[in-house]
Amino acid sequence: MNEFSAAIHRELQRWRGEKTTHWLILWLPIIACILLLSIFSKRTITDLPVTVVDPDNSALTRQIRADLDAAPAIRVAKTTTSMEAAKAQMERGKIYGIVAFPSGFSRDMVRGQQPTVALLLNEQSLATAEAISSDVQTVLLTEMGVQSVTQRIAMGVPMLEAESQAQALRTQAHPLFNPGLDYAAYLGVALVAASLHCFVILHGARCIASDNSKWLYAKSWSRLWGKLAIAFAWWLFIGIVLLQLCFTWLDLPPMSEPLWFVIGWAALVVAYLGLGSALAMAFPSHVAYSCVSVLAGPAVAFSGVTFPQGAMPVAARLFGEALPVTWFLHLQTQLVTERVTIQYALPQVYHLFGFAAVFTAFSLGVFLWRSRRSNREAE
Repeated sequence: MNEFSAAIHRELQRWRGEKTTHWLILWLPIIACILLLSIFSKRTITDLPVTVVDPDNSALTRQIRADLDAAPAIRVAKTTTSMEAAKAQMERGKIYGIVAFPSGFSRDMVRGQQPTVALLLNEQSLATAEAISSDVQTVLLTEMGVQSVTQRIAMGVPMLEAESQAQALRTQAHPLFNPGLDYAAYLGVALVAASLHCFVILHGARCIASDNSKWLYAKSWSRLWGKLAIAFAWWLFIGIVLLQLCFTWLDLPPMSEPLWFVIGWAALVVAYLGLGSALAMAFPSHVAYSCVSVLAGPAVAFSGVTFPQGAMPVAARLFGEALPVTWFLHLQTQLVTERVTIQYALPQVYHLFGFAAVFTAFSLGVFLWRSRRSNREAE
């Protein structure tokens, strides 16, 4: 048995004998995927409690309250006449927003005036605030359009003309991707892939840091490649299986280029195994694990999934672009959610290939440096 095969056999024996490795490479990734997908079990934002401040309590405001309660993202939890009581509920965290009608709202509407409806939101949760704002504006604009048409018809204007006057300007939105605002489709799958990359780089570091350095550096690089080769085969398999199970559970349409998706994931695994092993060879284990945490922990925040990269400061954007997971998440979005052809996704694949080559060379360089130092110390 040559050094490469012996290293693979030895690594498999270590995996079987270490319970912590079982958790790192199997059970924790599965648990992470289940927990992340459970967050998005409803797929879209619904039933967000709001309070309506309605001093009029007229037929018109009651109709608007009913329309608000029927809106997809909103649930009217309470109606009150006191703004102070509504604010107190928001401060306690019981509601996400306040819709406040002014006194005399119905009277002003009948007179053809434009009363102002106040919408108070907790902007600390951007997705929640956006969902409530969108539904409130839709309900109010619809109701005001109905009132405008009714008033014009009462003045003798024909119905079609009244409708055209009430809506002088119309807009049509045509979502190209994710038209149902499915958070699981774009954010859930991204978080699953991002969590898996954390386990990959951590395993790359651990398979070096937890082993006998004298054995590792005593021979040629075949021992290093043997350890990383079996890790690569495992993460290529378990990563694709878990991601595909997630796509199936979310009932996503088939991706456009499955082969290129696998190739992209394989390049990501090579890159992070190389980086993790290089860190473990270059630094003491506790420092290497700290580096892994710094690089992998906040990676999704710099990837452009939760905050657009174009709006980031230059330093933050460059840091995000220097992370392989950023390019894989872009590739995953293009192939899984947008389902584009590979010609539009090739830049992401090329970047992943580049990272795989650079970090593999980095790992080999650090290994040769450590091996020479180890040999000098032995002499």
